[in-house]
Amino acid sequence: DLLVLKKGSIADLIKAATQAQRGEHINNPKVLYTQANRIKVHSPDKLMINLDGEYGGDAPMEFENIYHCLELFVPEQQEDAL
Repeated sequence: DLLVLKKGSIADLIKAATQAQRGEHINNPKVLYTQANRIKVHSPDKLMINLDGEYGGDAPMEFENIYHCLELFVPEQQEDAL
């Protein structure tokens, strides 16, 4: 899933975040939603990339979804641990 929040005010950001918690952000005109396995981000102007709230570098940048890349081993839950 790819979500892009179009340029707007802080109020627009708060509204989109609140809607996202309820799954209603898809209908927000400030939110662009699509699905892709690979995307490339570029801009004629300097564009800083934000990755989960952290600075991730400047465009151009390419992203790829590596399906089933992370394998987790979780111990079985013991009854007395509840």
